[in-house]
Amino acid sequence: MADWLSLIEKKASDIIPGATYNAFRSDLEGRGEGPDLFYEISLKPEMRWEEFRDSIFPRLARHLKSKSINPEKAGGIVVSAFVGDRCFVIGGTAFLDVFKEMEGAGEASFHERILSWLSQDEEAH
Repeated sequence: MADWLSLIEKKASDIIPGATYNAFRSDLEGRGEGPDLFYEISLKPEMRWEEFRDSIFPRLARHLKSKSINPEKAGGIVVSAFVGDRCFVIGGTAFLDVFKEMEGAGEASFHERILSWLSQDEEAH
């Protein structure tokens, strides 16, 4: 298992069969316990860290900004990471911690990375 996937598994609040995800999500929302935003991603366990990092985190940061959610904190969101037939349900802040741990990034360097990702979005328009 890739190191990043081990971290996601460790930090996940729930690990459920992917086939039960919609019922799991509906149940949370029905009880009023759902987050402000569910961010769903599909991952391949054989992905290298660099591929995972470069394909997921910049898009997440830009999406959070577009929803007026602080992309450096990701509070109030849940990332639903589908890997094979499993779904790892992980809080947004814990998901960002995966990046920080894998990169050895402190708050200042993470802030700079977020700014870089957000500026890439502005350059594209």
